[in-house]
Amino acid sequence: MRAADLPELLGAKLQPVYKVVYNKFYIDEFYQATVVWLAVDGSRWLWHAFDEKVIDGAVHGMAWLWQAAGRGVRPLQTGRVQELPAWHIHRVFVIVTVVVFL
Repeated sequence: MRAADLPELLGAKLQPVYKVVYNKFYIDEFYQATVVWLAVDGSRWLWHAFDEKVIDGAVHGMAWLWQAAGRGVRPLQTGRVQELPAWHIHRVFVIVTVVVFL
């Protein structure tokens, strides 16, 4: 190689161009600032806005609904076996009455 110092001379003379080429035209930085940033922040927003509010809200709402229904029918469940036939007769009477009159 005859001019071993030629890359250093060109790098010193063309410092801005050399810096851009050395940093691979800043493609990685551009990609990080646009695509990666949108993917990470977009998924965080989607998690907070949709998952925590809509999906978790629906699950918690259904749990609250079933708990309220359970609290409402809890007094009907006494645990006494003797009351079961009376409840069955009562249900059959109500069903037959509704069917006859409708």
